[in-house]
Amino acid sequence: MDQGCLAVDIGASSGRLMHGYIKNDKLKLDEIHRFDNKMIQKMAILLGY
Repeated sequence: MDQGCLAVDIGASSGRLMHGYIKNDKLKLDEIHRFDNKMIQKMAILLGY
């Protein structure tokens, strides 16, 4: 496996886990996982989960 960096991109309705690395002098990005990001209401407070 190539060495690289792990990044988490959290958007308004979804998020994703990305692996970035350099191969042949070019930046490569692989999406590892995608997930929902939903707002929930708990005790009159909106929380992002």
